Amino acid sequence: MGEPRVPRDNPFEPLPPERLAGVYRWPAEALRFLAGEADCLHIVGEAGLGKTALLRQLQLRLEAQGAAAPYACVPPDGSLTSDRAPLGMVTLLDEADRWPDRHLRRLVGRVRAAGQRLALASHRDHRRLLQRAGLTALHLALVPLSRADEAKRLFEERVALAAGSASPPFVLDTEAAEVLLRLSGGNLERCLQIGYEVCEDLGRHGRPGPGGSPTAVIGGEEVRGAAEALERALADG
Repeated sequence: MGEPRVPRDNPFEPLPPERLAGVYRWPAEALRFLAGEADCLHIVGEAGLGKTALLRQLQLRLEAQGAAAPYACVPPDGSLTSDRAPLGMVTLLDEADRWPDRHLRRLVGRVRAAGQRLALASHRDHRRLLQRAGLTALHLALVPLSRADEAKRLFEERVALAAGSASPPFVLDTEAAEVLLRLSGGNLERCLQIGYEVCEDLGRHGRPGPGGSPTAVIGGEEVRGAAEALERALADG
């Protein structure tokens, strides 16, 4: 029987934006913003839903087009001040809700005075502030995955990307996809964290697919075991 092709590096290790660009699924609002619509792209979502990933993909695409797009993330202590945040043709600001509104208003004022554009990511809705500042905005609310096939696609695209193949060497069966969705709550980051534990275990105990196929088929019990290992690791950390 054939052996599963287990990559040397775990497919769920963090990857740079350049590697993820080939499988990144662009929200329609982000594509409209790239096309020049609106002064601001306003991205709202809970932790782990892809806000930073989207900002980094925007930066990659804009800079490939010759547009300066500096990225800045407001640190937890808010020590980055609004007058020191770098501006570009498109300014990318992450964790904007860590600032009090007066600081965000100052940055928005700088962007507007320079005739530039802004993409900001936050856990809170800042549309009223943007409207009062005179900026037009596209609002993008990121939400958790809601279907098992979405979780399956996220897992298998990431594995195929790492393997450099159109076909992933590890696939989820129907139960595994449903378990991944349920245990992650549809949170993208948690899906990837569970995927990491799945592949760590597979590297130790990989089993071949049906009929001796080199593709490993992951079942629900393996995903449950990976989620339990993740919970232990998080508790210990």
